Amino acid sequence: MRIAVLSDLHSNVHALRAVLGALEHQQIDRVFVLGDVFGYYPWAMKVYELLMAIPQPTTIIKGNHDEMILQRHRDDSWPVNAAYEGAIMQNLAEIASTPALAWLSALSFTHTCTLDGHEFTLVHGTPDDAENGRFYPDNTDASPWFPKAGQYLLMGHTHYPLIRPFPSGGIMLNPGSVGQPRDGNPAASYAVIDTALQSQEIVRVAYDHARAMQELRAWHWPEKSVLALDKRRSGMEAAPSLTS
Repeated sequence: MRIAVLSDLHSNVHALRAVLGALEHQQIDRVFVLGDVFGYYPWAMKVYELLMAIPQPTTIIKGNHDEMILQRHRDDSWPVNAAYEGAIMQNLAEIASTPALAWLSALSFTHTCTLDGHEFTLVHGTPDDAENGRFYPDNTDASPWFPKAGQYLLMGHTHYPLIRPFPSGGIMLNPGSVGQPRDGNPAASYAVIDTALQSQEIVRVAYDHARAMQELRAWHWPEKSVLALDKRRSGMEAAPSLTS
C-alpha cells in the first residue's frame, strides 16, 4: 500500500493543486491529512473542494488553526492571536454557510488505524499535546510516546519535514507543509509511505508561489504571510521579498 501524507495546507490552493497533481502519477492508495487545512491564506473553499474530490480513501484530522475557526464560530468574542485573526475571520466567513463548516466540526485532532499490519497514529501536534505540541527535526529528547515496533507516528504542525526510524522498529514522520514550508525550500512538501517496500520519502513539488504572492498582494494580504511563501532559509521569520 502506498500512502500519501499531507499536512498544514493552510488554505493554499495553489500548492495543494500541485501536490494532488503529483499524486495522480504516484499510484497512491490512500491519503492522510494531518490538520491545518485552513488558516493563513484566503482560498479556504477551493481547498475544501479539492479535498472532497480526492479519489482515494482519505482520512483528515484537524489542526490548531482549524480549531481557531471553530472556536470563533462558537463564540465571536473568543480571542484569536492578532497574527492569525485576519485569515481566521476570512476563512470562517467563506465557509460559514457551506457544508465545509459542519465537516470541519466533525474532525478530531487524532486518528489511529491499522493498515497492512502497521499501526498508524495521526496527530496534528504530538501525542501528549495533539493541538499544539511540536517536535522539530533537531529534537532529541526521549519521550514515552516515541513510536513502538510496527507503528508509524505521523505528526504535523511544525512545517518541517522529518523521517526518523527508532530502534524499536517504529517510524516517526512529519511530511512538512503543503501550504507554507519553513525549511528554506518554498516547494510544497509531503510524504509517501510504501508499506510493502517499508520505505518513506519526503517529496517536494514546486508550484507558482510567485503568482500566489501576487494574488495575495492584490488583496492587501498581511505581508508577513505573503513573504512566507518564498522562504529561502530555514526559520520562522519571513524571507526577503521577491520584489526587493
